[in-house]
Amino acid sequence: MSNPADKRDGSIMGKLLGILFSLVFTVILIELFSFLATRAKLLTFNETPWYTMHRHLGMNWRTDDQSWGAWHAAHAKDRHVTDCYDVTYQSNNVGARDTRDYDGSLAADSMVLIGDSFAEGYGVDIEQTFAKLVERQTGRTVMNFGSAGHMGPVQEDLIYRELASRFPHNELIYMFLPANDFTDNAPQSMRMFGDRYRPYYKKSDDGYTVIYPEGAVRGAPYPGSDGDNSPIKYFESFLAGYTYTFNTLKTLKYTISNIGDDGLNDRYFTDDITLVDGALYFVNQLLSGAEHKKITVIVIPTVHDMENISRGLDYHDKHWYTGLRQIVGKHDARLIDLAMYIPQEDYEKYYLPCDGHWNPEGNAFAAERFLMDTQHVVTNGRHENIRGQTMVQAPINQ
Repeated sequence: MSNPADKRDGSIMGKLLGILFSLVFTVILIELFSFLATRAKLLTFNETPWYTMHRHLGMNWRTDDQSWGAWHAAHAKDRHVTDCYDVTYQSNNVGARDTRDYDGSLAADSMVLIGDSFAEGYGVDIEQTFAKLVERQTGRTVMNFGSAGHMGPVQEDLIYRELASRFPHNELIYMFLPANDFTDNAPQSMRMFGDRYRPYYKKSDDGYTVIYPEGAVRGAPYPGSDGDNSPIKYFESFLAGYTYTFNTLKTLKYTISNIGDDGLNDRYFTDDITLVDGALYFVNQLLSGAEHKKITVIVIPTVHDMENISRGLDYHDKHWYTGLRQIVGKHDARLIDLAMYIPQEDYEKYYLPCDGHWNPEGNAFAAERFLMDTQHVVTNGRHENIRGQTMVQAPINQ
């Protein structure tokens, strides 16, 4: 006679094996789909696995040890490799991306560049960055205080007041990125960034106050760096190093995080007035700190913004755009909205195909638009673009 207990054990084992088989089969299907989609370039991220846990992520030079959070260690070097670029980042004595140190001996007509990863020059060699292109064309020092790592208006106001303003300069260039500048410092974003040491804002009776997450450790290992020993980091490294599934998961995360309240990708078309007002408050604070300086505000569209604009969607009556124009006018600044100048029929040529940041041509385009100003003296008194061709002067004050 068979033992009922043996039957029960066999039944449980059979169910467990069935579940295990289903899981393995599902994982294989997802990996197969991810492989085919990656090869066909159907995903936002289409990287080939390295088949190693060690990757050059460009995270080892990054820190969260300043009051503004995202920044770089001083005198650091780091390599960043993806399917579409292989670059080495380098920082100077204050942690800025530059080969020149910053001190009080800089010329009085130097320029300060403030912004996030686009200003930093993410994914391109230093000589191809906006800062260096403008520097070569004008013969003036451009101090680059841009940083990747989710740098928003609160942080940009802090870095200007506490660091950049200490050095001689008579001009501020501020790069504003609607794609994430409305959310980077919003209090609800604390959950996304975990316990990273970085500032957020909180609405108060007389405006906004700066707050930090409880339990955040200043100077803790930067997420994804060699010093980060979290289980999440090792799991992500395994997926990225050995699977195509990582591309699918990364694409899903990127897509979900960039869906606006109105269903459109990115934030040129946001209708969230609360987020807009919080961000613009600190934009105004930043420009106020640069009183008596010449100021240029450059608004940067992403690939998804340009896709929506090329479909005929209009953003000029959006609360953020009218509000930003009012702030710019209040400070007698110059506004350059690059979405008005990037050709809608071939906008993708200005962005890295595996990343979404500007490629060298995108940096050159932005630099050319900035230099289309008779007050910026160029070699021999002529306006020439980055490629050495004569520039056509166009009305870009708005």
